[in-house]
Amino acid sequence: MRSFYYQSPAGELIRSYELDMPAPAGLSGGPVVRIHPVRGARDVIGVVHGSNEVATIAELASVDERGERRPEVQRISSFALAHHTESLRNLTGKATGERSLAEYLRT
Repeated sequence: MRSFYYQSPAGELIRSYELDMPAPAGLSGGPVVRIHPVRGARDVIGVVHGSNEVATIAELASVDERGERRPEVQRISSFALAHHTESLRNLTGKATGERSLAEYLRT
């Protein structure tokens, strides 16, 4: 898992975790939980919101002995993305009366 700013298709930067697993359909909204190795305490540190497709080059383009060109081959890997919980706490909108979600939940 890594923490980074994911650039959405709309161009906005979203502070996210990239998980070392794919994001199958229906996983959005699922919690990302950190378990303390000694105490066993569980903390929700994120919520799954989508996936990030990453291309890696599996084979470079080449020309064989007959002069035929072989194209580059890319392998696409898909990784689950999760919002940081602190990002979610700062969300605002009509449903929260334009207050942050954290403030809304305190009332």
